[in-house]
Amino acid sequence: ENFLRQIEYRFGDYLGAIRLAGPRWSYPLSFHLSQRFIAPRLALIGDAARSIHPIAGQGFNLGVKDIAALADVLEDAKGLGLDLGRCWKTTSAGAASIPRCSPSAPTP
Repeated sequence: ENFLRQIEYRFGDYLGAIRLAGPRWSYPLSFHLSQRFIAPRLALIGDAARSIHPIAGQGFNLGVKDIAALADVLEDAKGLGLDLGRCWKTTSAGAASIPRCSPSAPTP
């Protein structure tokens, strides 16, 4: 009742008549991040690497950035003639850790 009155007060009659279709629910915003993103022959990207509440609206965008970053790394490795699954070396770039291929990268 009070919730419906607040909605009507804030929107006025712009939306027309409003009625509650069922009980209210809340969905807390949450963020989950993998402990590790890379391993031999494995790279977690997108929703496999992190989960963000859909209402935050960033999951897709981050997934697309992950794809672009992984493509760059694989292109680097291919250009150097390295095994694409064994050339990981983590370097620091600001606050983020970015996997990069390097001939000096240790092989597991």
